[in-house]
Amino acid sequence: MDLVYPAEYRDYRDHQFFLLSLLVGMGTGNSDWYARWRKKELAERRRRILRNHFKEVLQGLQTAVRAGYSMEQGVTECRREMERLFGNGDDLVRELRYMESQMQVGVPVEQLFWNLGQRSGVEEIRNFGDIFLIARRSGGNLGKILGNLAEVLGEKIRVTGEIQVAIAGKKLEQ
Repeated sequence: MDLVYPAEYRDYRDHQFFLLSLLVGMGTGNSDWYARWRKKELAERRRRILRNHFKEVLQGLQTAVRAGYSMEQGVTECRREMERLFGNGDDLVRELRYMESQMQVGVPVEQLFWNLGQRSGVEEIRNFGDIFLIARRSGGNLGKILGNLAEVLGEKIRVTGEIQVAIAGKKLEQ
């Protein structure tokens, strides 16, 4: 015969199990699991913020290129705009500042975006770096490419957000 426990008791039991497993983990030398988990969570949060801010950067670059700026000048204008939006301490603002300094010593802007894509761990930035490198070398229409990328990236971020909301709702139902 199955016993039915009230929800409060089941939740209390779950917390007891969590505390017990935490103590056992500490006793066996596996206490650094929380540090690893926390580090992973912070890295994922940072990538999510970077992805969302990069969408704004793409839109800023698109506006600058369509206004007649070169891509190099667009990076400078975009950095100024992102500083106003996100502040000086934002990861992407610091990256744009780094790009400006590298462009002053002759590093091509397409190489800088490609490097950012490789280092960021964000698929959208990596894709942009690849596409921009190819488009720049083959002479593509940068304004149109940036517009399409910003639109696709915005849609992808919106859909991902909706999926996360649906998953969170299902978790709360259980």
